[in-house]
Amino acid sequence: MGYIIEVADYGYINSLTAKLIAFSLLALVVGGLVSVTSINALQGAIMLIAIWFIGIVSPIIAFRCYDKLFLTLMNYSPPAGAKFHLTSTINDLCFPYSIILVAPLAFWIWSNRV
Repeated sequence: MGYIIEVADYGYINSLTAKLIAFSLLALVVGGLVSVTSINALQGAIMLIAIWFIGIVSPIIAFRCYDKLFLTLMNYSPPAGAKFHLTSTINDLCFPYSIILVAPLAFWIWSNRV
């Protein structure tokens, strides 16, 4: 890259200065990219550890142990309106249709958007 700068300036900058300019530009660009990449990797690792920690600790906090969590799940009976139907009814379709209708409107009408 130093030779390219030296040739491109038609000899107005000496060889050492051209190589120093090329090195400093390369160090700034690559150094900046490496730091951004390192910070993103660190953030991803911290988020992964936090999600695992929450997933392991929250059942212990809520149920005191994993056995009570699984017993609660085994003995759970859903309310009458929350049962699965083999054929769709109007109640089954209201939720997805309302989400499809309201979510874009909420995005565009949101007061924080201004």
